[in-house]
Amino acid sequence: MKVGDTFYRYEERFWAPSLDEFENPRGRAHSTIELIEFEVLKVTAKGAWITRAPTKTLFGVFRFHAEKRFVNLSAHKRYALPSKAEAITSFIARKERQASILEARAAQARELIWKAGLLKPSLNPDQLPQNEAITGHASGVADGTRTHARLPLTPGKNYKHL
Repeated sequence: MKVGDTFYRYEERFWAPSLDEFENPRGRAHSTIELIEFEVLKVTAKGAWITRAPTKTLFGVFRFHAEKRFVNLSAHKRYALPSKAEAITSFIARKERQASILEARAAQARELIWKAGLLKPSLNPDQLPQNEAITGHASGVADGTRTHARLPLTPGKNYKHL
């Protein structure tokens, strides 16, 4: 690796739908994958300093980017990589991790909806237990099935309304 070499990073870009004359969305939002190129400014024993390579705008003018970043070449996670193949592999790993985090958050939300549904049946808010946590775990919530017939509640409490 030497000064002037190119590093790569893939990133997603989201585009909102266009609006009609009444400001209603026309069509759908969409996303694309964009390849960003970085130029090596300085090489050190541990890595390299990079900056975004100059890009050509719509009117043929070059746009220069002043931000510098350090890429540690011995690190497991790197901001940019020296080949496009490594960069796309890194992008896929980031998106898989993002998807697993969001799936876990969605499962937690579904579980809380299920727990809240146990409190809902024809109650007014004054009948709800005060300062008591509803505990328990709805197994199988992630795939939409419920294996528990009822939610385990705090022992010794009287929950006639459930």
